[in-house]
Amino acid sequence: MAIAQVFIYLQLLDLLTTLVGFKLGAREASPFIRMLMHAGPAAGVLASKFLALGLGAVCLYYKKNHL
Repeated sequence: MAIAQVFIYLQLLDLLTTLVGFKLGAREASPFIRMLMHAGPAAGVLASKFLALGLGAVCLYYKKNHL
């Protein structure tokens, strides 16, 4: 369970640092995230984080220790 907590914490930190980077003028390098950002920068990054958390939850549910 500690791995899941670390994963969630890292996703939160990535979200926060990405949003701070946007405020400072940074641009998103990932084409997938840029596609999600058509709804707005914060909405796109949030959508990607929810997707990552959902995939993590599926891995935990099916007890996948590696890909």
